[in-house]
Amino acid sequence: MREHLEQVEKQLGREIEELNGPRLPDILSSLWTYFLSINQGRSAGFSGPNSLSYTDIKSWCELTGTPLDAREVQTIKLLDSVYIRIMTSDG
Repeated sequence: MREHLEQVEKQLGREIEELNGPRLPDILSSLWTYFLSINQGRSAGFSGPNSLSYTDIKSWCELTGTPLDAREVQTIKLLDSVYIRIMTSDG
């Protein structure tokens, strides 16, 4: 669906409202950016993407020099659980 709307947007030469999601609060914006960065190193199996492990997150923190507290790690794990649910659903 999104891909279709992106094509329509290109053809029309203007933004389509449905592609614009809600603005993230500043406090979540950095965590979302961190999640997207960690997600780039995600492994996958035959049934789709694997969940991010604490080791994946720790390795990312060490490689990037980005410290995360326990609450931030938990938030990234929650984002990951939503991502996995969406990516492995049939809908």
